[in-house]
Amino acid sequence: WLAWKGAAINSAAAVASLIGQRTEAELFQMLNNVFTGVPLDRVSEASIKSNQPDAELNKLAENKKFGKVDAFFSHSWHDDADKKWEAIQLWRKEYLKHSHGKEAVVWIDKYCIDQNHITDSLAVLPLSLAGCQRLVVFYGPTYLSRLWCIIELFIFIEMGKDVKDIELRKLDVEWKKGIQKMRHEILTFDAGSCDCYSKDDKARMMTLIEAGCGSVVDFSEKVKALLLDLSLLIAGGGDKHGNYRRLSEVLESMGDIELG
Repeated sequence: WLAWKGAAINSAAAVASLIGQRTEAELFQMLNNVFTGVPLDRVSEASIKSNQPDAELNKLAENKKFGKVDAFFSHSWHDDADKKWEAIQLWRKEYLKHSHGKEAVVWIDKYCIDQNHITDSLAVLPLSLAGCQRLVVFYGPTYLSRLWCIIELFIFIEMGKDVKDIELRKLDVEWKKGIQKMRHEILTFDAGSCDCYSKDDKARMMTLIEAGCGSVVDFSEKVKALLLDLSLLIAGGGDKHGNYRRLSEVLESMGDIELG
C-alpha cells in the first residue's frame, strides 16, 4: 500500500505540474490548504440542480488528510440534474448501508473547489483525486464529451489505480433501454472531439494527453478499455440480491460485439 501510495502521489504530482504549470514542491504545499472533502449529508439538491458557482458552498467542506476522502465524484454539469441527484442519493444510501450509518465524505467540484482561489484548486486536482479512496463516475449523455471529465479518467489511468476503485453510475434509470446507446458512445469515443470551456485549456490538455499516452488516439483507446471493464453499479441494473454484472458481460450478452 505504501509503495503504491508513493507512486500514485508522484504520478499525480507530475500530471498536476503539467496542468497547473507549477513545480511539484509548490503543489504539495498548496495541497495542504486546498484538499478538502464534504460530508454528503451537507450536499443539497439545489446545489446539484444549479450549474452556477457558489463560493459559500466551499465553507461546508473540511480540510482532509490525504487518503481520508471516501470518493471523488466525476460528472458533467451538462447532464440531467434530476437524474444526477437521484443517482447521488442512491450511492449515498448504499454507502450508509455498508458503512453502518457512517456518512460518506466526498470530493465534489462545487463544494471542494474554492471559487475564490479556483486556479489553485484546479492546479492540485490530480493530487486531490489521488487522495480519494475511489472514483465515482456519474455517467450521463454528455459525460464523454466534456474534456475535464475525461482528464479525470486520464489522471486515474496515469496513477495506476485498480479498476475496482472506480464505480460507474449510469444516470438513466431505465438502463436496459439505454445500454445500446451507451455501448455506441464508448466504442466511438474520441478524446479529440471533447468540448472544453476554454480553447486554451483544451490545447493544453491535448498536449498533456499526448505527453502521457503517446497520442490522443492511444488515450482514447485506454478510456474505452477502462469504461468497458468497469464494475458497473446502475440503478435498476442489479438482481434482487443487489448483485451487479460487469459492463463487459452486459455488452457481450447483447451480441454484435466482441470484447477483449
